[in-house]
Amino acid sequence: MVADSVHIKGSLFRRLPNPCADAPPRGLNFALCLKAFGEQLKTQTSDEPLTGQLKSAFEDIKDGQTLKEMISAFMDATERLREENSETVYAPDINRDSLKETAQNQHRDALLRLMDALHATSKSVDRRLKLDHSKELSKVIILHFRSLFKRSEEFERSVNEANSREEWMIEFYFVHLRPVDKNVADWEPTGMTEKQRNAIWLALMFKMFSWLFLHDFNPVDRMKERTEFQNSRLPIYIG
Repeated sequence: MVADSVHIKGSLFRRLPNPCADAPPRGLNFALCLKAFGEQLKTQTSDEPLTGQLKSAFEDIKDGQTLKEMISAFMDATERLREENSETVYAPDINRDSLKETAQNQHRDALLRLMDALHATSKSVDRRLKLDHSKELSKVIILHFRSLFKRSEEFERSVNEANSREEWMIEFYFVHLRPVDKNVADWEPTGMTEKQRNAIWLALMFKMFSWLFLHDFNPVDRMKERTEFQNSRLPIYIG
């Protein structure tokens, strides 16, 4: 939520070194998460500048498309590329390679456009967060994780039963984890209004899902333990 995104404009590079000994989990479609987040964002009526900035990012036209349209275009291009590679769509053999190449080019262009837009928007949102809300960030993050831990069993039980895990998860986040008064009423006051907490939370969620889309780990890249630490049973204290 507070990490900086690493991106070179015009580059499709997404891989980062894996700092863990385990392979990163797979399965969530983060483009679909962003699309569902944009749909939920429509329901927000706050006059907080940060909320308005996020809504404008999804709806305002930039380089001929809105962010919402870029996400949809990337998802459509991904589906078309999958169909061409699996050859589920009939085409004469003489046209097959040409159609695959066209699908690959369209997917690459859609991905590049979306990556550039997400990175630029995340940077802009991050600047406003640090300029206007730097002291409140940690408080909102604490509220978020308190809500998540409180409902972790419910979340784990239900998320795998949903038809669309991504859409269900975003709805769950907005209904149960968003730090509005009904979700944080039994916790100590934070010195912020509901609108302020909500705006910061929305910005952090957008940054989180953008970061997860913009970055990836090589599944075979795992941090290896140093030899002297392997099979060690010495206690470790973190101060």
